[in-house]
Amino acid sequence: MMVIVADVWCILFWVQLIAFVGIIICLVCWYDSELKEAKKRRIKLLQKKNQELRLAYIRIIQLEKSKKKQ
Repeated sequence: MMVIVADVWCILFWVQLIAFVGIIICLVCWYDSELKEAKKRRIKLLQKKNQELRLAYIRIIQLEKSKKKQ
């Protein structure tokens, strides 16, 4: 009887260990995907701001040219 109980506890231990490792792997993968998404959002935001700055710079140059013509 003791051997059966010990075998059951051993099996339960390994099942719990495998489940715990699986959960850790899932959390790491989820966190990594969140970091990648945040990086993509940041790049898009920086591209948008860069485009706005470029347009503002073009407007400034056009205003300077129009002032020089006058």
